[in-house]
Amino acid sequence: MLLDIPPDEARDRLEDADAVFEETDEGWRARLGGGVVETADGGVVLLGNTERMEKILTDAGGKVTVTFDGASRGNPGRSAAAYVLHDSDGIVKRDAEVIGEATNNEAEYVALLRGLVDARDMGFDSVEAVGDSELVVRQVDGDWRCRAKNLKPLYDEICEIIGDFDEFEIRHVPREENAVADEMANAALDG
Repeated sequence: MLLDIPPDEARDRLEDADAVFEETDEGWRARLGGGVVETADGGVVLLGNTERMEKILTDAGGKVTVTFDGASRGNPGRSAAAYVLHDSDGIVKRDAEVIGEATNNEAEYVALLRGLVDARDMGFDSVEAVGDSELVVRQVDGDWRCRAKNLKPLYDEICEIIGDFDEFEIRHVPREENAVADEMANAALDG
C-alpha cells in the first residue's frame, strides 16, 4: 500500500515510535511490531502489519490502552518506569527503563507520561490509561489535587498531553490486574 506522506516525515514519525531502520538501495526500511515500511520510487510503501503502521504514518487515530507502572527500590531509590500500549489487535508497543533515583510515585508518573507520549506520537486519538497507583489515577482524574513539588511538574505535563487526545479516561486496577507492567518495571530494576 502506497502512502501519501513524504519519506522524511514518515521517517521522523517512525523514529518517534522507536522503529528499527536499515538502509536499502531505494532509501530505508523500518520495522516495528511486525510492521514493515520502506521507501520506493520516492514514496513510502506499507509491506506488513499495515493497520498499526498506517496509524503511525497517517492521522487515522484509533483507541489505545496505556497500562503503566513504576517501581522503586527505596523511597526514594533506584527506580524504573514501564508501560504497555495495546489496541484491539494486541500489543502495539512496550517499554521499561531505569529512570534513576526517584520515589515510587514519581516512577508511576513517569511511566504514565512516557506511555501517553508514545500513544500521541503513534497517532492514537482515544486513550484509556490503566494503573495500580491510586494516587496517580485519582490526581490525574481530578478527584485529588496534586500538591507535591516533586510530582507537580509531571502532573502538569501529563495534563498538557491529555489535551492532545479527543478522548481520555484513566482508571485504577488492583496490582494483580497490572501484572505485565509491574513485572516489566521490576525486571528493568533487576537487569
